[in-house]
Amino acid sequence: MKYPRGWDKCFVSSKEFITLQEAVEFTKSLADSYYRSDYIKPNWLYAFAEGTDNSYAYVVVLGEEVATVLDFCPDSWGVSIAYSSITQMMLRKAFGQKVDFSGANLAGVDLSRFYLRSAKLSGSNLSAANLSKTKLEGADLRGANLSHANLWEALTSGTDFTDAIFCQTIMPDGIIRNS
Repeated sequence: MKYPRGWDKCFVSSKEFITLQEAVEFTKSLADSYYRSDYIKPNWLYAFAEGTDNSYAYVVVLGEEVATVLDFCPDSWGVSIAYSSITQMMLRKAFGQKVDFSGANLAGVDLSRFYLRSAKLSGSNLSAANLSKTKLEGADLRGANLSHANLWEALTSGTDFTDAIFCQTIMPDGIIRNS
């Protein structure tokens, strides 16, 4: 969000964040308004956008061990699960902006089905990370710790695994690799 790049590159559809105070106030006012319906629950927080008549909103479902993020369309009152957690939402958005994750600690993170083509992950700690069915073609995983990671059915053509650590790693073909 530091350098917005137009509608299709925005973090949220409305192109703006609202402060936590604004989010709480907006959520309370919406819950008390005539717009209240079966689609507006008391444990929803409009944390990332207000969801006006021409924009979608991401709604955080509070009170769960993992806060699910919903995609809410005010035009149709449609709701769908957009992300299984705030962490997964932030990572998907960051990877979509081609952020360099070299040296990052992503141990145990669920990156399944992510689009990580040409991602920079050299030296990253991906131990116990779920990378199943992830598109990793051309990714830089030099020196990455992939011990106990799950790469089952990941697309890895052209991926650089030079000096990567494999220990009980599930490879794309299902074979367990140790090195």
